[in-house]
Amino acid sequence: MQFVKLIVAESMDSEMSGFVRIHEKVMEDLGIGEEGFVEIEYGGKKVKSSVMPHLASERIIRVPLSLRELLRAGTGDEVVVRASSVKEASLVLLSELPDLSLISLLRGRVVNRGEKIRIASRVIEVLECQPESSAVISERTRILCGKN
Repeated sequence: MQFVKLIVAESMDSEMSGFVRIHEKVMEDLGIGEEGFVEIEYGGKKVKSSVMPHLASERIIRVPLSLRELLRAGTGDEVVVRASSVKEASLVLLSELPDLSLISLLRGRVVNRGEKIRIASRVIEVLECQPESSAVISERTRILCGKN
């Protein structure tokens, strides 16, 4: 495992700033697939961040809200990501997630694997769904999975 410095290419200050989008090339270079994790370091703190399977195709990872300094990182700031394979890359904070008021309407909805859910102008496909479990769409919203 190595550490790579990623430059924050675009900063945001919304409630959804815990989500980040990684450029496709970076996703490949870091060896991040539909499942896995990266370790992010900023301001001397390290935290493991999971790759959410249902968002992996959009190259989105979630930065735990406990890493407050990273959430306040501005354009041009450097963060450090630990990964198995490393090349020069940049990190773009995601700024186009759906409105929280719309996403919250899905709370408790039952879905099945392969189902596509439209939220605002985006469509999220349920890539992995275990019976009686839930697919996480945001920190605040879980969608209940069906039994197929």
